Amino acid sequence: MFPEPSAILCSKPTNRIRGVILTLITALIFFSFSTPTGAMLLKTGVRNQTVLQIQEWLSLMGYLRHHPTGYYGPLTEEAVKDFQVQNNIDVDGVVGRQTLTLLREKLVETIEPRYYDGSHLAGELIAWEEAKKLFPIGHTARVIDLKTGISFVIYRHGGHLHADCEPCTPTDTALMFALYNGKWSWERRAVVVEVGEYRIAGSINGQPHGKCTLKKNNFNGHFCLHFYQSRLHKNGKPDPTHQRMVALAAKALKITGN
Repeated sequence: MFPEPSAILCSKPTNRIRGVILTLITALIFFSFSTPTGAMLLKTGVRNQTVLQIQEWLSLMGYLRHHPTGYYGPLTEEAVKDFQVQNNIDVDGVVGRQTLTLLREKLVETIEPRYYDGSHLAGELIAWEEAKKLFPIGHTARVIDLKTGISFVIYRHGGHLHADCEPCTPTDTALMFALYNGKWSWERRAVVVEVGEYRIAGSINGQPHGKCTLKKNNFNGHFCLHFYQSRLHKNGKPDPTHQRMVALAAKALKITGN
């Protein structure tokens, strides 16, 4: 006679299944603590936009001597190894968490941000209706991150309730990517926007989206730049977090750290 199904479920194979499940859970817990959220290993054979930005970083620092393509090939691997040797970290030609963090730190040191002298930087609180005239569509401006001092040049291609902008060049995109720690995101950041003789308090996010007009700047879309009393295009309402960042940028704050 065959055993009842319930007897099969309660027999020794169940213990083995439980063991497998426990092992899987343990592995998941281990990886969740050992690997940061969104972390990505970049190595030979990978092709994506993150590789493109890392190649720009390596190029700006003099480690990569060919045009960035977005493909992680032998030349990129050698450039990464050279960087790792120079900075006394494990030499494997792979961009993991440690290498990515150090690449970003060294890039910031290399570009010598203009406001890393400990001085106070603040923007003027100018309402959107006036700010959009000072920074009209088709014009450029310089964005300076309040916390890090990293700055880059942007182009405004549109936006009627806030400014839709793009980094002007691949270098500007690489610097913006460094500002966001090697990962594009919707995080709002307090910035000062230099337009002519004006320094205007603003707030940006770092996620490429929607249409773009510039070619070959390595930024697939645009990002949003908000000023005092600007609003969201999707609902016509102010974004509370952007407005908090604008208020922060309007205060004289000492720039410290990254």
